[in-house]
Amino acid sequence: SVTGNGYSSNTIFYRLSATPTLTPVFDPNSNVLATATSINSNGSLNSLITLPVRDINLSVTERNGTGKIHWKITADEQLESITLEKSTDGKQFRNIYSIPAVPYSLNQYTGDYDDAETLSGLYFYRLKIVKADGSIMYSAIKTLSRNDPDQFGVSPNPVQRSCVITIPALFSHQLSPFNLSVYSVAGILLHEEKISPNTSSVNVYCESFPPGLYKVVLRDQSSSLQTSFLKK
Repeated sequence: SVTGNGYSSNTIFYRLSATPTLTPVFDPNSNVLATATSINSNGSLNSLITLPVRDINLSVTERNGTGKIHWKITADEQLESITLEKSTDGKQFRNIYSIPAVPYSLNQYTGDYDDAETLSGLYFYRLKIVKADGSIMYSAIKTLSRNDPDQFGVSPNPVQRSCVITIPALFSHQLSPFNLSVYSVAGILLHEEKISPNTSSVNVYCESFPPGLYKVVLRDQSSSLQTSFLKK
C-alpha cells in the first residue's frame, strides 16, 4: 500500500518503488474510482479516466390514479439526454418522456414525471441514459401496480400466494358465463375457470406459480380483455 499526496483539488499522486507492469486500478473499499490510461517511463500516470455514472435512483409511486416518477443520477462525466421508458410486459419498452441532461448541481441530475396513463394493471419503468460519447446505459426496472375497482385488475400486485381479480362491468353484467384464464409469458395455460354472470371478483391461488410475469384473460363468445400481474 502507498500513501497519497495532494497535487490539486482533483488529483492525488503516489510515489511508487517501481514502474507497474500492469495498468493501475484504484479500488478503495472495493469501489473502483478511476483507471490509468498510460504510464510514462518515470512511473507517473499520464492521465486518468474517472469512471462514469456512479448512482441511478429511480422511484415510482401512485397518487390519485397517477404514476409519480422521480429520478436522481450522480455522474462524473457529461450526459447527453435522459429518457423515461414504459412497458406493460417488462420486455418491450417505449419512450414516454425525454429531456436533455442538464445538471442541477455538480454531477447531479434529477427529474420528475407524472404518468396519467395508468389504468388497472402492472407497469414497468426504466431510464435510458445517453452519455456525451453516444454510449447508452439503463437504470434498474421499477414497477407500478394499479387496481381500480371499476376496471379489470389484480390485487395485490405483485402476488405472493393468492390474488383477487376484479371483473369489470363489461363482463360481470352479462347474462351468460364467461372464461377466465391465466397464462405465463410463454403462453402456457396455468389456470382456467368458467365465471358465472354477476360475479364481480374471483380469487386465484398462485402459490405454485414460478416467479415471473403472468397474463390474465377474460373471454366470451364475442370479446376479450387482458391484464397482467407479477408473481414473486
